Amino acid sequence: MINWLLGNSGLSYKHINNVFDLCDDPPKILGVKDLESKNTDKDFTLILSYEDVDLSILDSIPGIRHEEEILKDSKKIKVLLIRDPFNFFASRLKMLSDMVEQGVQNPIQKIGWNGILKLWKMYAREYLGETNFLGRKVTINYNSWFTDSIYRNEIAERCLKIANQDKGLQEVSEHGRGSSFDYLNFEGSAQKMEVTERWRYFLDNDLYLGLFRDAEILSLSDRIFGNTGGAKEISSRIGA
Repeated sequence: MINWLLGNSGLSYKHINNVFDLCDDPPKILGVKDLESKNTDKDFTLILSYEDVDLSILDSIPGIRHEEEILKDSKKIKVLLIRDPFNFFASRLKMLSDMVEQGVQNPIQKIGWNGILKLWKMYAREYLGETNFLGRKVTINYNSWFTDSIYRNEIAERCLKIANQDKGLQEVSEHGRGSSFDYLNFEGSAQKMEVTERWRYFLDNDLYLGLFRDAEILSLSDRIFGNTGGAKEISSRIGA
């Protein structure tokens, strides 16, 4: 989705991924040069992306030291993106399994499953307006964004104030090796990835099914995403 935002901005751009990386010790501190455009354009789009961050402490975490200095005259938009838990947890489980097999360190290994569940519920409550840690923000339903061109138009035009041309839609982000299932194999044809069907991969996995014995997760998911195919199948398997 980052590539879609950048591609439709109509400006030169810079993207800094995972500003708060749990694997960084000491934590990453962005400086003046980090936040400047990659060229001499006065107007450019800068996206700073955060992952797996407790929203209640977002303003106090190490990371951006010079943001106000560089971006004081800029238009700032906070975006909260959420994906349904059935596909999101499947992607996380696949990623973690691959990391263990390959001996690669990843920030989410430090969080653990209890932390992953806690953060998803926190983001869901923020999306629903039950909390307001981010203040004024744009909330984006990833499932709708991926499948519905009308929804993408609305997000672009009404919330982000840009005209959607679906530029970058078919690109796969290179960060994190691309998709946790397909890696970069669908670069140039990202819409062909079955991102709403990842849950099928772990239907016989006890660890995965056990994640959904949390009634709050099922309730929050239903309120945001409705009774999806994954919700129906997994609920029947765990007797929810």
